[in-house]
Amino acid sequence: MNISDLAKTVGKFVPAVANAIVPGSGSLISLIAAEFGADEHDTKDIIDKINLSSDARVKLEEIYANCKVQIQQINANAAVAEINANVQNTIDARKMKVDTNSVMPEVLTCIIMIGFIALMWTMIHTELPSTNKDILNIMIGSISAAAGACVQFWVGSSKSSSVKDSIIAGNSK
Repeated sequence: MNISDLAKTVGKFVPAVANAIVPGSGSLISLIAAEFGADEHDTKDIIDKINLSSDARVKLEEIYANCKVQIQQINANAAVAEINANVQNTIDARKMKVDTNSVMPEVLTCIIMIGFIALMWTMIHTELPSTNKDILNIMIGSISAAAGACVQFWVGSSKSSSVKDSIIAGNSK
């Protein structure tokens, strides 16, 4: 058993606490283990004790109430880390484009966008047999996601950018 199994077990009772159980959240795991009389270094023991407890929800909600600010901070830090990873991923993709001077991003973008527009045009201007509508809806979802990724690559994300700017502004104070 590992930390993600513990988070799933706790999540059945109090999702807000489960979201805070991540690598490096040892003090929270220690609190949970102490509350249930389990060995803090043995996630299987903690999970077993939680599952056997008749008042697991009450105990976990009490931990949440007592540690609410710290749990919210852990969740916020995890969200910031995820946004930073997404921003770094986009930066790395753009850097690779510059370093390799490859034409593949442009070619792929053109193919995807032409396919997206053609599929939308087909949906608007032709009557489709009902047997193909499900397949077409799946295709639309897939190509819409790909078109969004193309836009993200070339333009970037205003949300990630604004969060990054606010983080930088917060760190410079």
